[in-house]
Amino acid sequence: MKEEGFVNLAFNKIKEKEMNARFIANQACYNGPDTRKLDFIAKAPLYVALSVMNDGFNDLDTCMKNLEKAKILKEGKEVVDKALKIINNREKIIEEDED
Repeated sequence: MKEEGFVNLAFNKIKEKEMNARFIANQACYNGPDTRKLDFIAKAPLYVALSVMNDGFNDLDTCMKNLEKAKILKEGKEVVDKALKIINNREKIIEEDED
């Protein structure tokens, strides 16, 4: 099995068992002082989420690059805030196009 297939297998398990994101991104990883180190365990799920939300739009590329460079929790939170603004704006544009 190739790496992509391995990840797909995991996503299928998530879907079949109706699991939520808690086992991937536990909020405890993001609590604490803003100066706390943003470690791999906290960064990886955010990167996966950005990749999923970027699919078909490619407007989160800068956020993904900024997350790669992020060293502390505050920088990770800033990336999430920026990504959410982009996503919300994207949805408003889609709604306007439908009207």
